[in-house]
Amino acid sequence: MYSHINTTRLSTIVNLILLIIITLLSVIQAYNLNIDKAKIFSHPHKYSHHRGSYFGFTVALYNSPNYEDQFVLVGAPRANTTQTLVVEPGTVYKCMLNSNCNEWQLDNTFGETHDAGTIIRDHSWLGASMSVENVENPRVVICAPRWKIKWKYDWYMNGICYYAEINANQSFDHSYIERIMSFTNKREQTAIDSNNNGYYKYGMGLLGFSLSTFRNGEKWNAVLGGPGAYSSYGTTVVLSHSQLGFNHVIPDFDEVSSTYLGYSMTSGKYFNINHIQFAAGAPRNTDMTGRVRVFYYDDYKYIVEAIDTLKGTQKGEYFGAALTSCDVDNDGKDEIIVGAPMWTKNGDEGSVYIFTTKNSKKFKLLLQIKGEVKDARFGTSVACLGDIDRDGYQDIAVGAPYENNYGAVYIFNGNQTGLSSSWSQRIFGNDFSHTMRGFGLSISEPRDIDGNGYLDVAIGAYLSGHAVVIKSQPVVSVDIKIYTKQMKIRNDTVSFPIRICSSFKGVRSPRSFNTSIKLKVDALHERAYIINLKREDRFYIMPSKLSRGVNTCENITILLKERNLNMIDPVEISALLTLDPELETSSVSSDNFYFDYPVINKNISKTEDNITLEFAVDCGDDNICHSNILLNFTTDLDNENHFVIGSKNTVKLFIDIQNYGESAYQTFVHILIPESIGLANNPVNCEPTRSSGIPEIICNMGNPLVNRHNLTLELVMKQARSIDNHVDLYAFVTTQSQNLNLNPTKQNLTIYFDDNVDIAVSGNAYETSYSCFNNENKQKLEIIKFQHVYQVHKFGVTPIMQSHLAISIPTHIIDDKTKKKIEIAKIHRTDISLHEFTDGQNSYCVQEKINNTYQTLNYPKINTNPNNYTLYINCTNPLIICTTISCFLETSSNALTIGNVAITMELQLRNFTDNVMNGTSTIYFESTGVVNITLPTGIIQKPNEKLDYTQVATTFDSSIAFASTYHFPIWIIVVSVILGILLLVLLTFGLIKLGFFNRKKKEELETLKSNEDKKHSIILETTSSREMLDKD
Repeated sequence: MYSHINTTRLSTIVNLILLIIITLLSVIQAYNLNIDKAKIFSHPHKYSHHRGSYFGFTVALYNSPNYEDQFVLVGAPRANTTQTLVVEPGTVYKCMLNSNCNEWQLDNTFGETHDAGTIIRDHSWLGASMSVENVENPRVVICAPRWKIKWKYDWYMNGICYYAEINANQSFDHSYIERIMSFTNKREQTAIDSNNNGYYKYGMGLLGFSLSTFRNGEKWNAVLGGPGAYSSYGTTVVLSHSQLGFNHVIPDFDEVSSTYLGYSMTSGKYFNINHIQFAAGAPRNTDMTGRVRVFYYDDYKYIVEAIDTLKGTQKGEYFGAALTSCDVDNDGKDEIIVGAPMWTKNGDEGSVYIFTTKNSKKFKLLLQIKGEVKDARFGTSVACLGDIDRDGYQDIAVGAPYENNYGAVYIFNGNQTGLSSSWSQRIFGNDFSHTMRGFGLSISEPRDIDGNGYLDVAIGAYLSGHAVVIKSQPVVSVDIKIYTKQMKIRNDTVSFPIRICSSFKGVRSPRSFNTSIKLKVDALHERAYIINLKREDRFYIMPSKLSRGVNTCENITILLKERNLNMIDPVEISALLTLDPELETSSVSSDNFYFDYPVINKNISKTEDNITLEFAVDCGDDNICHSNILLNFTTDLDNENHFVIGSKNTVKLFIDIQNYGESAYQTFVHILIPESIGLANNPVNCEPTRSSGIPEIICNMGNPLVNRHNLTLELVMKQARSIDNHVDLYAFVTTQSQNLNLNPTKQNLTIYFDDNVDIAVSGNAYETSYSCFNNENKQKLEIIKFQHVYQVHKFGVTPIMQSHLAISIPTHIIDDKTKKKIEIAKIHRTDISLHEFTDGQNSYCVQEKINNTYQTLNYPKINTNPNNYTLYINCTNPLIICTTISCFLETSSNALTIGNVAITMELQLRNFTDNVMNGTSTIYFESTGVVNITLPTGIIQKPNEKLDYTQVATTFDSSIAFASTYHFPIWIIVVSVILGILLLVLLTFGLIKLGFFNRKKKEELETLKSNEDKKHSIILETTSSREMLDKD
């Protein structure tokens, strides 16, 4: 509903994107080669058990002067013929556009001799190259480069070409007129080089591997490639035809390296528009980068002279494998187009080079077009199509016969600067049949076979045995214009008129044709609309018919919707003109090969026009609103915006906007709020959304905003987490007016989170002391069961989710003498009880043994007094092995007492030997508990506030059980008793002598004792009497 992006800019971007999409779609729909009406020919004698005939290896178009006969010649160099005595000599088929294909039997000979040698026509590849002159009665040259002669035991693959003339349809009922046998001189089959080494001169010449014909004035010439001559260095043969027959000119090369010169041939007016030169490709060359050599031929002196050399750029790219000549920039001189089908980026994508002599006496590179599909071998074939779209510049076709297994042909159009680097049409083999393979290996010279004034082309698909004839459609340039008298849209305007005019012009174009005008009316904001027109997606469709020389106009009424809030962004109206052939085909058969419907040349046409209408707003004469908006962004927290987590549920957010300038239209404030904070209320003029994944609140502050507007939002703080030290809130203002101050319309606000929470632990023993003897029979116990209970407490308002209590319990002791581990206590069970209601699923305990706990836990160490008869068992003793029980306690948000953990243990008295007790009689058993907060993480507990550790102890008295059992001898006891009696008698006698037992003294003593007993006395019960004893 609302957007902070400048809507004017967005409207321009959207329109640009739509225009690009429409343009791309028009390219995809192709240019003026009509693939929908193509004529497809297949090999007429195709058998599944035979290998492929390569029908389509070469193709050439022909039409009679009055267009009575139109056909395509198709070479099939591996085909068998009706002459069964020859094996796969190859042949040529004449395929009538309105009929079938028939074989042209150029050579019916068998076993013929020449210069005492036997001619071998088996596997001669007749139809491997072919040329048909573009005149009323054309000369035709068709070659068989693998044609052979046998002299005794030596076989030589010289190659041969057949010359014929077509002056009537009956010409194809006859064989050749003359054979071109430039390499058949017996004495020239082999030669000796300067190093006295023998080599094949013409013996493996492969004459006619490539072919090009041309006229210099009235003289007809042909250049034939022989890449196998001179031991595969290669050569060219220039033929001049006269009444005396053919004159053969063969340059003499001393080099014998394998360059394959003559692999491809072409001819053109490169330097002088009055004279034709020719060029030959040598794709292997010495350094494997490939060369193209350009020759000058003097047809009066019969001299061939090399005048320039073109070089490749990448080793192994097969630069020069294909050649053609074409005047792509219409300067009167031809450019050379060179194919390099094995140019590689990732693997045999292929490339094409265009060389020109424009403003130069030598060739220079004008453009390189690189293939984009791996293994397609773009540039395997190149052909000049002439001016196929009648725009004044010649165009070329490039074959990529292995692209996507089917093959493809690309069309590139010429222009004033040379050649477009982007193709205007791409034709796939599977556009015609899913069985087509090798489409694009051969491309014919163009011919107008239907008389519509536009050149047509044939393309071969040799691997599947197909030839496709594609007719060109007429091309028109169109123009469209939108007119309106409406200068601005007022507030009370409900509708306004527009006028759309369109026209066309073209060469040999139809008198009239139907079009569709696609109208877009305020597509971005949808404030306007049209009635009585069909709507498709975002377009209104208006049918129209254009006539040659007529400017066709239509009047349209644009309606405006009510309650329009957006008066800053202008209303944009655009019109796109497209052809509508569906309206024309109703009366024409869909398979009519000669049905013509024009296509638009988008390079020289104006197919789209648009107008922009602004609203009349109250913002001065310039109609531009200059606002001056200030933003203030605060909360109800303290000045530093500190919030104690858990202290309250909401925080108020105050937004205040003031405008000190002209009216601000479509003014919105945008508040970006983090996920951890929610929105308690949603004001009427606000709408929640998301921006880059962040929650955003967009509020309408007035349309227009004249002076001031404020807003209060409540933020929910329940989801605030202690892990976040703070959150940042951003606010900014957008308006369709031009705001003078940018920075004041953007503010950020930081809310800092503080914790108010602490945790503590306390503990007690179920019984603080136990006797180690049975109360009934006073026998020593082996096991005593006892229990320690720990309680965890929470303080403060900040909620926590989980706390951790670690309880360390001594379970083993190391005998200091034997170094053996002795079990002193077993943990019987652990019980957790939570004081607040929870499901308990996240509360649990686990245990593990630890050594020397005092080294890792921060407990105060307890020292044992050596004079004390108590054995201290705790985890600070290095001889004690402890087991730690880790309990994770789920904590509800409002809990003050989190829960209790009770540990039931069994003291193993039977394992407390003399070595363990070491003379002590009391066992002091102590466990330790430590507590901390685990969830949420990052909470720092207050230091020195509450104890987060405590000890719980139990005493076990074993003095009787472990008294000494040593027995003294009887005589010692008897003597001791007697000596005691004697000492008692002597003491009594001495006291009598001293008068100790006199009554006077006794009375004084009793009187003194009586006075003292009145001050303080202890009552001691005995079995004989009750006496008052002095405390001392």
